Amino acid sequence: MNRISFRQGMLLGFALIVLLLGGAAVQSWLVVERLVDQSRRGSERAIQLTASIQELGERTVDIERSARQYLVLDNPVFRQRFDEHLSQSLAVVDRLDTLAAEPLQPLLGGWRMVAEALRSSLDQNIPQAEIIPLLARMAELDGLLKQAGQRWIEGENRKSLEELEANRMRLGARIALALCGALLVALAMGWWLVRPVRHLEQAIIRLGASRFDEAVTVGGPADLRQLGKRLDWLRQRLGELEADRERALRHPLGGGPARGGQYPPAQCRQPAGAN
Repeated sequence: MNRISFRQGMLLGFALIVLLLGGAAVQSWLVVERLVDQSRRGSERAIQLTASIQELGERTVDIERSARQYLVLDNPVFRQRFDEHLSQSLAVVDRLDTLAAEPLQPLLGGWRMVAEALRSSLDQNIPQAEIIPLLARMAELDGLLKQAGQRWIEGENRKSLEELEANRMRLGARIALALCGALLVALAMGWWLVRPVRHLEQAIIRLGASRFDEAVTVGGPADLRQLGKRLDWLRQRLGELEADRERALRHPLGGGPARGGQYPPAQCRQPAGAN
């Protein structure tokens, strides 16, 4: 990082913080979107399941009515209605089977078996006393399907809540880690950027106090290190000027009056030929 300037270091620090916090925010958004999608699909599936079970119960009532009418009146029209209601009910059973609600699978298989037994009984003209239990069993299976569907919906809701709680804990941990990482990056960048500025401040204070004996050493970004080198050059120049000034004060140029303002006595010579 010695070649990075002050501005580049600041941008790098901000970029790291944005990446950490932005990454946590994006992950949170993706998790929320996934949970919302799962909740929507679960709700649609629950609605379809409830509607199909209700429709199957209504079809069962039609099957029982048409079967009893056929047994009493022996009219082919009622037998045709029975076959139509039974085919529609089996289509509903197949639709319930595609929902893959596991608790309903055995009950749906039992419903098919009862439906097939009921059809065979009508084809073979079995007495009404033997057919009535099949109709009662079909109605009983409808009730069991309704209860199993309710339990399945409750189980799916419970799973969704558990997954939501688990994802909430994971999201909290990720956000906490992102905040800690951002704080560490901010502290590291602050130490890397503020420490050289403090060194520059101390160097300027020393120069202002005419302390030129200590070299100026500044680390950190490249531009601040370059500024430290210039300050050290200035320190050397000021030190040289201070040394020249002190030498000039100790050794003044040219003559001057001695201490007390008196000149030294001169040697008087009489000119040649004088008396």
